[in-house]
Amino acid sequence: MELMMKITSPQNGLVEPYSTIKEAAKSLGLKPWALRKAVKDDLIPAYKFIGNRWMVKISEVGAAITTFNQGGDNV
Repeated sequence: MELMMKITSPQNGLVEPYSTIKEAAKSLGLKPWALRKAVKDDLIPAYKFIGNRWMVKISEVGAAITTFNQGGDNV
């Protein structure tokens, strides 16, 4: 079952999808445990809405990976 939330960005009116960690990991070819650890270590921003499920923006996960791969300190 796929759970994805969409929130409209006030800056540009575009819809940014939120995905579960499992969905984002699958979409990006990552291991879910690795993405959970990155969230826990505050390397990737994550959000909690209703319930106790962490959600991420795939664009933010991708940006963090790109920054990390380029040797950036502030992921």
